[in-house]
Amino acid sequence: MSLIRENGQPGEHRFGGCHTDDKTARVRDYLPAFNTALKNRGFRRVYIEGCAGSGERTETWPAMPLLDGEDAEPQVVSMPGSARLAMKVTPPFDRYYFIEKNEDHCAALRRIAADFADRSIECHCADANPLIQRICRETAWHGRIRTRGVAFLDPYGMQIGWTTVEAIARTRAIDCWYFFPLMGLYRQAANLAPSIDARKRAQLNWVLGTPEWERAWYSTPHGPVDLLGDPAEAVRIADVAAIERFVKARLENVFEGGVLEPRRYYGVRGHPLGSLFFAVSNPLAAPLARRIASSVLRRP
Repeated sequence: MSLIRENGQPGEHRFGGCHTDDKTARVRDYLPAFNTALKNRGFRRVYIEGCAGSGERTETWPAMPLLDGEDAEPQVVSMPGSARLAMKVTPPFDRYYFIEKNEDHCAALRRIAADFADRSIECHCADANPLIQRICRETAWHGRIRTRGVAFLDPYGMQIGWTTVEAIARTRAIDCWYFFPLMGLYRQAANLAPSIDARKRAQLNWVLGTPEWERAWYSTPHGPVDLLGDPAEAVRIADVAAIERFVKARLENVFEGGVLEPRRYYGVRGHPLGSLFFAVSNPLAAPLARRIASSVLRRP
């Protein structure tokens, strides 16, 4: 664990918390098992990470004068993020794609990638959606050179569109880890349906790939609510668990190999942040993939 002074460095990435370290550790533990299972079967293996960040996560630790002296200063502690952990995986992937829209974070990714000269690593400063879709469309998944992959979608919010999820599923060759932004859904889907403006509705439709969430999550108005005859307003009746089930059902519609029960994460105040889903696009590979991922997701 390296220490960086409070003023930090370009590309420094302060976000998340213990839940971040936990989810990235679970994805990391899946990768060597995936590569070990396929390395002697003639498959070319790729790793794709959308919203990859800077490759490291930083936290500020408060000064501790009793231990470090009266002049002790806060320290910024740097911990490996999912991208760095993926680069370190043994056996390695044949090719890595890291996609990050923030230029400083992408530059930090490239500096990390330089430490892994024996890996074939591409770091792209771009919107993850069109690039992942292009990789899925142009890769020879089932040709003479057969390719299999793992994708990790780890958006900060609602940056991943449903067409990207569909593109991954259509390959029938990628195992997908998706940290789905429950908090984003909860915030956009207001308690009262009339409070959802056109922009929020379009964003929800884009992330979920359907307008059906509104019918599933909101009550149907029935008659007036007062003596003036004002119509009742549709109220959100779906709690976090119901929203999570809806997301899982949506994923099951496109991933032929199935979707595991997700692991839900909460913030320090108990608010739901997101759910880590695992979905398999290749039904033939599903039994082994789901068995490995289940052990990763279920452990304490």
